[in-house]
Amino acid sequence: LHYPLRRQRQMCIRDRALTDTFKEEVEAIKTKLPWIPDVVWTSPALRCQRTAVALGGVVKVDERLEELNYGDWEGLSWKAINRTECEKWQEDPWTRRPPHGESGEDLEQRVEKVRNEILRTVGQRKVVIVTHDGVLRVWRRLVEKKDRAAAVEWRMPCGTVREMD
Repeated sequence: LHYPLRRQRQMCIRDRALTDTFKEEVEAIKTKLPWIPDVVWTSPALRCQRTAVALGGVVKVDERLEELNYGDWEGLSWKAINRTECEKWQEDPWTRRPPHGESGEDLEQRVEKVRNEILRTVGQRKVVIVTHDGVLRVWRRLVEKKDRAAAVEWRMPCGTVREMD
């Protein structure tokens, strides 16, 4: 599940303001779920936690569900980032890192670890994960065993509800 947020021109992953229509958007998300979850794993981002609580069930906050860490670029607009550095990173975001940030490989390693833990502990419980676009793309890549280039192109629109193993 990827939560809607107020559009900004920043890359900040921690906490963005909730939309003015938060309650309506969460209700729309609830109608997409076939059941009330027993457990909701969530990113520590406040918008994700608030969504998780609204969905019901036991909430488990896990830092491994955070979006890619952009390091020194955190909170900056794309225009504020050194163009040469940004273009170099964009050529291969899987192996290159923003200064003091994560690569796609780093993100994939942590998502794979949390995914394995969730799958190991899920049992017969109904589980929902509230997280971010990058995390969901990596998770989907792990499930579908697609190449990295495909995963970079996938988008998970805000409010997406998708069943994945």
